[in-house]
This record gives sequence, C-alpha cells and structure tokens, in this order.
Amino acid sequence: MLGTYALHDFALVHLLRYGMRPSKMGFFAWHAWRDSDAGTWPPNVPDAKRLSYDLPEIRHWLEHLCRRFFGFAQYKRSALPNGTKVSAAGALAPRGDWRAPSDGNARAWLRDLERWDAEGAWEATPPAET
Repeated sequence: MLGTYALHDFALVHLLRYGMRPSKMGFFAWHAWRDSDAGTWPPNVPDAKRLSYDLPEIRHWLEHLCRRFFGFAQYKRSALPNGTKVSAAGALAPRGDWRAPSDGNARAWLRDLERWDAEGAWEATPPAET
C-alpha cells in the first residue's frame, strides 16, 4: 500500500535537498533505477537487493507519494505555522525543517506528473523548467 521505500526515499531526498518537482524526480529516478546491472553499487549491497524499476512503475509510485505526502499526510503538520522551510538536512519531522501550508494539497504536484511521458521520451534530457 505504501509502495517501495527505495523510490520514496529517492524522491524525498530530491524534493528536500534540491526542490525538484515530480517530473524531474521521475527523470532522475528512471536513470538511477532502470537497470540494476548498470553503474556501481555500494560494496555491501547483496545482488538480491539491487533493484530496478521501469518507467511506468516509477511514475505510479511518484503519483502515489504525491497523493499521500502532499494531499493526505499534510493534516499531521497542520498545527504548524503556515510557510515553507526546507533545509539541506532534509528532516521531515512535524516540528522540524519541513513546513508547508496547512491547507495545501497535491493538485500542483499531480499536474506536473500529468506531463509524464510513459513511453520513455526522457532518455536524453530532463523535463524543461517551467
């Protein structure tokens, strides 16, 4: 129900540290996770834990994360003052560094995901900034 923690953690790091929107996170996730045999892994990661995800799966879990994180879980942080504060440390604690408007929702994040090209047209370049 929650999805894959590897992709969620990947997306949250790129959101918190670099302020990326979902389509760009998807671009980077696809390049990082599309082939478990490509690139190098940390030395202690066993072969069975070297995962890969295809583009539709990455897009699905990004949408799921956006719906839950921005649309559903925001009520947990509603007691905080409105405003955004995101630090390079990337803490998501309700009283920590992540602060978003209490009446926020996932619409803008999901609209960005609508631009997703499920056919993999992002192979060469990331989505343009808007």
